[in-house]
Amino acid sequence: MRLLVFSDSHGDANSLLTAIEDQPSANTILFLGDGMRDIEKIEDRYPDKTFYKVSGNCDLASMEPLTRLLELGGKRILMTHGHEYHVKFGEREAEYTARRNECHLLLYGHTHQPVAKYNDGLYVMNPGSACRRNSHTYGVVDITNGGIFCNIVHL
Repeated sequence: MRLLVFSDSHGDANSLLTAIEDQPSANTILFLGDGMRDIEKIEDRYPDKTFYKVSGNCDLASMEPLTRLLELGGKRILMTHGHEYHVKFGEREAEYTARRNECHLLLYGHTHQPVAKYNDGLYVMNPGSACRRNSHTYGVVDITNGGIFCNIVHL
């Protein structure tokens, strides 16, 4: 199972479209906030794909939750924008919440800094920012029988 992970598009819906077109085998899209209008604009174009979203600190009118727990491909995933866990000062609070919820994968945004790492039984990914004026990156997560594989892709 291939997942596309986006965050912080900040008005750059075209970058999201480009990434989705570049990854046709990904049927699940995870959006980590700060650009809810962008992902909502393109969601209708892909009725065959499943979208999961959380709100960011800039998504003031969004009704999406700030944090979402998912089970995909037999793995538990915590997705959050991260501002409520103060990720700009470190991942400790978000990691603690993911571990407390027995997650295999923590996904967060907010910092615009791409991260893909494994930390003592927990995969941690920040896809960076899909916005051209920031890091212009997104994440690809493959969940296979062999495990979880996290990669940062530059647009």
